[in-house]
This record gives sequence, structure tokens and C-alpha cells, in this order.
Amino acid sequence: MNALWDIPELVQIILGFLDQPTQAKAALVCRTFWLQSLPLVWKTVYGLGHLLQLFPEDAVPRALKGYIDLGTFTLKRALQQSDWDRFTLHSQHIRRFVFPIDASSQRVSQELAPLFPLTTILPNLTSVRVDILEPLQPDLELVRIFLPPTVTEVELGVGQEADEQLSGYQWILEGLTAEMKLPNLNSFAIRTERSSRTDTGSSVSNILQCYQGIETLELAMGRSHHILEVLRSAAELPHLRRFKMTDPDGYYAKREPEICTLPLGSFPVLESLELCSAPDCLGTLLSRVPSKNVRNVQLKMNAQGHPQEFEAAGGTSIMDCFRTIGGFVHLKVLDVALGVRTTWDTLENILGCKELETLKIVVGWDCNLELEECHLEQMGRACRNLHALQLRLFRDYRPQTKFLKLSHLHVIATEFRNLRKLTIASDARVASNSGFSLVDRALATQYSLQELDVDMSLIDQEGEKVVGRMLALWWPNLVEVTWPDSNCAWHWSAAYEL
Repeated sequence: MNALWDIPELVQIILGFLDQPTQAKAALVCRTFWLQSLPLVWKTVYGLGHLLQLFPEDAVPRALKGYIDLGTFTLKRALQQSDWDRFTLHSQHIRRFVFPIDASSQRVSQELAPLFPLTTILPNLTSVRVDILEPLQPDLELVRIFLPPTVTEVELGVGQEADEQLSGYQWILEGLTAEMKLPNLNSFAIRTERSSRTDTGSSVSNILQCYQGIETLELAMGRSHHILEVLRSAAELPHLRRFKMTDPDGYYAKREPEICTLPLGSFPVLESLELCSAPDCLGTLLSRVPSKNVRNVQLKMNAQGHPQEFEAAGGTSIMDCFRTIGGFVHLKVLDVALGVRTTWDTLENILGCKELETLKIVVGWDCNLELEECHLEQMGRACRNLHALQLRLFRDYRPQTKFLKLSHLHVIATEFRNLRKLTIASDARVASNSGFSLVDRALATQYSLQELDVDMSLIDQEGEKVVGRMLALWWPNLVEVTWPDSNCAWHWSAAYEL
């Protein structure tokens, strides 16, 4: 073997380009590849069946393609010390474990538990996802085996929701505040189905009160969960920097108007906020967050098929959302998906974010938002630091779809002087751009556009030629063009060579 492969850093770079199955095959090349592949191949383990593959086949039977069927599992022989040595050699590289709670997994765990060594079997585990898949009461002693003190991230999920499942779910939540307490927990996520009929709000609130060191929190709870108590506990977390909340029905604030009683200045050190709900709930939460630390905001604003309720009485709340965002003076990333009708008068409030570097605006096909050239001029002059811009004023090819024309692109080329990446839908047909001329050449700057991605377009053959020349004139530093169902990239390349 060439001594070149004895350089671990080089092997790590090569393995980084491979997917996990290929990394596993690469481990067979030589000992160097094997040593470097182990941490990658076994970094994440999906289920108990995957974990048991660390034992030899003569002890743990395999089915087709190495799959271990927990439903029929039984040991073929007693486990020896050499088996555990092999297990430990690989398990020390496991960082994330997805632990399903169902009848088969619990039965196999109970069968193997007396054979487990006294020391933890996953010594370097840091992230665990617990999925309750069947209506049963979890064995907390078994669950504790897969929740060692090294765990810093916990994610809880319930499959096809049922009240019986939530009883087991409650056991896990209560266990985390008592016998299964994790001293280093800093990230917590909870996901339940929207059909839930059992309220676990109090239990989740207890978790947040117990773990004051949480820095990342994700909440996706069903319609029957009372969120106010959870939000109050989350708002008081002294180290919470990243918060994500998904309201599956869009009616948290409608069901619990007391959310408006959350004090101003909640979430004192929050830096990243991702919310999915109706406008009134979003406006309430945004207005409670101090503006000085916020760097990243992602909003999915949806009225869940009842937009008229928010257009008649909630239009002001939509305006309030964007007014609040405009006050986040240090905001770097803004990602907005609009499922309700709005106008530029509302959207222009974001121009107060002078330090914005990435802006993404996605609008549903039935949510009429018109962007004129003058609106883009305002945006470009206000957001001088913008590096990435995505405008998708559509969902698919419908009459309501809003395509940007060449005159819009000319404004972007002229006013967005530091833009590196642009993603749009464009109408470059000659008939749609009558009166437009390439004579007005945009000023090229040192930091002009490098990547253009047109993910949807209307274009004809004459338009392709115009676009090719336009790209070469306006953005001389452009290195990548994606324009589907057209020869624009070819025309651009040819014009650039000229």
C-alpha cells in the first residue's frame, strides 16, 4: 500500500466525500481506512437492531442483508468477553442513538439487560431520540441504559398518536426530571402528532424548569396541549439561544389568548427564532423578544385555510410582525414563508434590518404579493450587506404566479452591489419584456453576483439569446448559472468568451 494512505488527514478528507454505506465499504481497504471510517460509520445508530450488529453473527442471528429481526430475536450462544470487547471497540464512536420504544425492542432489551456490563455501553453518546411507536408503558430502567450522563441532546417523538402512547410519553418526561436526570442536557426537542387529545404541557414545563442550562429548544405539540405554561417556562431559560415552535393548527393564540400576558423582554439571550403559526401568535412572540441578540429569524405564517379571519381582524397583527422584525437591527438571516395575503407596505418594514446578509421570501400561490422595480430599489439600497437573495412569489405554474422580469433583474444588478447568490423565478420572454433594452448596462463591482439559480422560468428562444448577453454584461464574476428548460447557460458561456 502506498505510504500516502498512511496520512490520516488525507483519508479523512476522502471519506468526507462518501455516504455512509460507501464509508463502510472503504473500511475494508486497509487498516488506515478502517480506523478512520469507524467514527463515521458508527456515529449514528438507528434502533436496537442496528446496535446489535456489533456482535458477531454466530451469537446474534441475521436475516437478509444483515438485518436483525427483533420480532424473532434470540441469542444463538452466550456472549463472551471477546464479544463485548468487539462491541466496546465500535460503540465508543457512537454519538447519536435513535431509540424506538415498541414491544419488540423492549422485549429484546429486557432479555439482554442482565448481560450488559456494569459500565455504560455507549460511553460517548451525546444525542438521543426516543420514539414511542406503540401504546405501552416504557421500562425506565432500560431507557436509562441508553441515556447515559454524557447525553446533551434529547428528542422525544410519538408516532401514530394515541392517548395510550401519551401515557408512556408522560413516563419518559417525568423520568427525565427524576431518576433519569441528565446533568449536561442543553438541547431538548418534543414532537407529537396534531391529533393528540392528551395535554402534556405541564410535564414539558417541568422539564424546562428542571434543566435551566437548555440552549436549544424545539416544540411541536398537538392541538390539545396547552402551550402557555410551556412558553412561560421557556421564556425564563437564562441560556436559551435557539428556539423553534411549530403550531400545527395555527391557533395557539386563538385558543389561549393569555399568551399575550407573556412579559416583554422574555427569552433574554435568544439568537435564533423559528416559528410556524398564525399571524397573531407570531406577532405576540416576536414582540416579547429583545432585539439586541437576534441574528436568525425563520417564519412560516399560515392561517390554515381561514385567511379571512386574519385579513379582516388580523391585518394589523401581520404588520406588527414585520414591524418587530424591522427592529432586529443585528439580524443576519431572515427566511419568511407567507401563507396569508400581504402587501409591500407590510413587507418593507424589514428594511430596518441594515445588517441583513441572507433574505428568503416565499409566497403561496394564492397570496397576492406584487414586487415592483421600485420595491427592489428600496430593498437594495437599504440592505447593502445582502449576500444571498431568494424570491419565490409562487408555488407552481399558475396564473397567480409572479415571475420577475428582466427589468427587475436590472434593478438587482444595479442596486444589490454585494449580492453573491440569487434564486428567483423569471419571465424572460421577449413579448413580456417589450421596451426593455440592454443598453442600460449595470455597473459591475468587485463583489458582484457569482451564482444565479432560476428554479422556474418562462422563456423563448429569442429570450435565451438576450439573457445570455445580459448575464455576461451585468455580472462578469458569475461562475454558475442554473436556468431550467433553456439554453441560457450555454448562451451566457458563449457571450462571456466573446
